[in-house]
Amino acid sequence: MDLKKCRDCGVAKELAQFWKMQAAPDGLSYYCIDCAAERNRRGKENRARRQEKTYTPQGRRRVLAEGEKWCPKCERALPRSEFGSNRSSRDGLTAYCRPCHNRIGRENRERNHGGTRHYHLKRRYGIGADDAERMLAEQGGVCLICHRELGVENMHVDHSHTTGEVRGILCFNCNGGLGQFKDDHERMLRAITYLDARMRPSLARRGAVSCRCSLTAVPGRERVRRLCGDHAPAHTVVRPQLIGWGSAKPHRRREAE
Repeated sequence: MDLKKCRDCGVAKELAQFWKMQAAPDGLSYYCIDCAAERNRRGKENRARRQEKTYTPQGRRRVLAEGEKWCPKCERALPRSEFGSNRSSRDGLTAYCRPCHNRIGRENRERNHGGTRHYHLKRRYGIGADDAERMLAEQGGVCLICHRELGVENMHVDHSHTTGEVRGILCFNCNGGLGQFKDDHERMLRAITYLDARMRPSLARRGAVSCRCSLTAVPGRERVRRLCGDHAPAHTVVRPQLIGWGSAKPHRRREAE
């Protein structure tokens, strides 16, 4: 039976009591499974203690209470919950507390990119703040869909989620609506058909004006256009209370002589 001696406990144990380790000459760990687990436990405790210690700007070690971290910017000991996440750091947290971290980020964007808004437009859409304002002016200062008047503070850049191409400037609601429909023309047309079928009967029952123009096939004749109350001649009237889905029939009366 092959045995191997553990460097920690010094006991010769069976090879099955050692983890595999490719870097070792024999392909097995230097420590038995029990000792390796104990070393890992002690290592975690030591790392946790090191994370609770930091240095002041003067180079003096500062021992913090459990669950605290030192912010070198505002020079305060704060709860670890006041720091953001950073997977690349040793303790998994940002070097500065959230307020200091955000302020430094804004200052850097202002210095390097001319402002936060310009930075985000460049990063997401490849255009600057001046380009977005020029596009808004070229389209008359309004949303291209609902024609709501827009300004710098409430305009939103619309872009293709497939190609990334910038298409225009919209308001928040219209831009979000296109995103919810995934820029799918067929889905939007079905939504229009759905609303048209559900809303017109209820509008007619309430007496609201609802466009009912349609094309009707008449035997022996070409398709005849039936006009609603909005578009019919003056001698044609429509009784809203008689209008139902698929039953818009104009009632004619003689013009006053």
